Amino acid sequence: MAARKKPANPVVRTVALCYVRLSMSRDETDQNSPERQRANIQAFQNLEASLRLNGSSLDHLPVVLQYNKRDLPNVAPMEYMDFLLNNREVQVPAFGAAAHKCEGVFETLNMITRMLLHKFVNQGQPQYA
Repeated sequence: MAARKKPANPVVRTVALCYVRLSMSRDETDQNSPERQRANIQAFQNLEASLRLNGSSLDHLPVVLQYNKRDLPNVAPMEYMDFLLNNREVQVPAFGAAAHKCEGVFETLNMITRMLLHKFVNQGQPQYA
């Protein structure tokens, strides 16, 4: 007899989908290259397409953008990154970060945690995974 597959906990699924990190290319010599910008936009579009395939969207999930490596010399301005990736009717919170210096990391984590708790409380779902 085959074991029945246990349905995924919606809370765990939501948390897993919320902590999606876009895989960006590692070409650190030219942060503003057109290829890198296209790769960033494509990665974000792929994320949105994957969510749609799973019956969800960014509009229904807590989302925070973290623009990392802000300490590099040729980094694109945050305003420009927002124009590329956060250009929507309702913008999501966005933070600049330099992870190896621990700058902006706690702020990003704090915001997504607050947003998740707010979502779970408003939906009346249990707050455990």
